[in-house]
Amino acid sequence: MSRKCLTPGAVFHTHTSPTGVSVKVDIPGQLDLSLKEAEELENELHDAVEAVLARRWHLLNITERVYDRPGLDGKGGKGSKPYIGPYGDGVDQNDR
Repeated sequence: MSRKCLTPGAVFHTHTSPTGVSVKVDIPGQLDLSLKEAEELENELHDAVEAVLARRWHLLNITERVYDRPGLDGKGGKGSKPYIGPYGDGVDQNDR
């Protein structure tokens, strides 16, 4: 697929595994963002990745069990939202 680059100089590092995906972008310069702007950027990035994953979510074998995980609001902020751990028990693999 060929299309015009919208972020000249940005270097994207993407990784996909059976249990996760990651995206890192090296930018040619420094972002000078206020706290509010940084939070907006993080929310927009979350929403963009979520939209891509949502198109493939039906391919996952996810348990029906959903737990509340303290400290997360679904976007990495404070609060509590339903959370499904990789084992369906609400616990991250890194927290074991």
